[in-house]
Amino acid sequence: MESNKKMSIGRIGILFFLALFFCLMLQRDDVRAVTIPEGSYTPTGSAITYTFTGASDDLNNGYVANVERYTSAAIKNGELRIPDTILYKRDGEEREVNVRVAGILRGVFNGSTSLTKLVLPDTITYIGQEAFANCTNLSSIQTVSTDGQTSPSTGYLAVDEIEYHAFYGCSSLTGITLGEKVKGTGGVKTVQNEAFMNCSNLRSVEIGATVSWIEGGAFANCSSLDGLSGGVKIRDNPLYFVQNGILYYKESNRSNVLLLCPAGTQVGVLTQFPENVTQIRNEAFYGCRGLSSITIPNTVKSIGDKAFYDCIGLGNVTIPTSVTSIGADVFRNCSSGLCIICDGGSTAERYAITNNITRSVECTVKFYNTETRQTIEKKVMSGGTVDPPVGWERAGYVLRWTDNFNSGTVVTSNRTVSTVWKKLYTVTFRDRELNKESVVTGVEEGTEAAAPNWTRKGYRLTWSTENYKRVNADLTVDAVWLVSMTDGSSGSSSSAYKKGDLVTIGNIVYKISGYNDKRVRVMRLVDKQVTNVVVPNTVSFGGRTYSVTCINANALRGNKYIKKVTLGKYIRSIEHNAFYNCPKLAKVVINSKDLVNISNYAFKKTKSSLKVYVPTRGLISTYRSLLLDGGMSRTAKVVKKP
Repeated sequence: MESNKKMSIGRIGILFFLALFFCLMLQRDDVRAVTIPEGSYTPTGSAITYTFTGASDDLNNGYVANVERYTSAAIKNGELRIPDTILYKRDGEEREVNVRVAGILRGVFNGSTSLTKLVLPDTITYIGQEAFANCTNLSSIQTVSTDGQTSPSTGYLAVDEIEYHAFYGCSSLTGITLGEKVKGTGGVKTVQNEAFMNCSNLRSVEIGATVSWIEGGAFANCSSLDGLSGGVKIRDNPLYFVQNGILYYKESNRSNVLLLCPAGTQVGVLTQFPENVTQIRNEAFYGCRGLSSITIPNTVKSIGDKAFYDCIGLGNVTIPTSVTSIGADVFRNCSSGLCIICDGGSTAERYAITNNITRSVECTVKFYNTETRQTIEKKVMSGGTVDPPVGWERAGYVLRWTDNFNSGTVVTSNRTVSTVWKKLYTVTFRDRELNKESVVTGVEEGTEAAAPNWTRKGYRLTWSTENYKRVNADLTVDAVWLVSMTDGSSGSSSSAYKKGDLVTIGNIVYKISGYNDKRVRVMRLVDKQVTNVVVPNTVSFGGRTYSVTCINANALRGNKYIKKVTLGKYIRSIEHNAFYNCPKLAKVVINSKDLVNISNYAFKKTKSSLKVYVPTRGLISTYRSLLLDGGMSRTAKVVKKP
């Protein structure tokens, strides 16, 4: 039994070493298989030179060949035929291997004017940048399977990727099919930007089932391609559709992208679009000379670079506020009369200003009713006018608008205006002595009522208050007749007044104490039952403005109603007994910084809790001393005005 165990262990050891040896051999073969040949290689008898790149390959070599350059012998009678495989032999080896031809490198055949027909194997997966650019006589492209089956039409491509400018300027091409492989699966998947740009005789493009991505500008400026005459067709591909001759791409979020308006399409005025178009791609309308006007839908958010480049017939473009991104050179080489119609303050307006494009700004004026909270919007082009809405009137009021907006206001930007209800008042002018009156109705709040021009020989007419000059309530104004030294009437010239004249303005009677230096003093109140008295900085009458500088002796003496007094900033003197025995006077606000005199008993017998407010902290001590001299209670307070 022990010998049997030894034999089993020996067998296991032998099997282990055999397996290890086999793995090492496989690894050695694999390393040799994926070693990519370096440098360029020209097969025997070939006019085409290749380079190699690593790739998964059905021939099990682990690398593929790519067309790098050629000699003129490669094109025979105008035809270039790319093989599906080449024979490759390493230096120092006898064995030749087949290598699949997978791609055409950048610019290989660029500018080859002798090329008229191109035959490609369906092993090709990509055509590099500018590979066949400016092959101006190339008119036929065919795809051939490995067993010799040819594509159903000329201009047929089945490569995975067609790169930037691959067929740029191939002016003899008349039709392109982005198709599937002739045999097997696969086909064109991606077409890069400007791949077929400036193919001036291209009249038809068919998009097959395998195409998943076409970049903007892929067929830009193909001037013979007419979308309205069926120039662009979709075959079994749910990602693309054509409407009104324009190619659209469906995104996964159910939005649509405007991809291409073929340059040969006579669009005219374009206002109709599918639902939910969110983008206009780069170079979408490039060279579309038949486009005269476009109104971009308000679902569009971005317009790509050069979207309307060289649209020389384009007169106006309406761009909504939904557009928040506009690319570079969007309207380059368009008509000099191009006008962008847009909203004020929008991205489109800023773009027009930056790029020196004429703009016609459509402004929105929002009218807001502060009572009902209703809003009405009206559109108007910049520089125009718009009528406010009607039907919002209220009894007893006149309707105005903020910023003094009215039907004659020139609108230059978006704006919101709100209702301002101005109450209508009645002002009665009366002359008690002559027993007559003049009633002015419908006086708008804040405006002046028209005073009557009454005359009386030997007198000058003034009024008991000037509140009629800015009406804020129903008002009765009494005539005040002053003796005139001239045989005049109601003359209002400044020469009619002299020093010593009494003038009633508002509720205060003033005396002209200095005509030349324009000073008046407060003499008394008209209505002595008011609780709040405000002495203004200045008063105006007879075409002159006078500073109020003094509170006359006994001006408010014995007033049993007054609680608060505010003195203007030009008051310099408060004479004796001015506020004597005003028992309810609890608050005095002094705005003047130049008060120099408060005479005896001016504030005697006022409230012991009187509080006096002064303009600065530095004046508290000085003014307190003056007030105490004027009889103010020592328990009263003097503080800085808040």
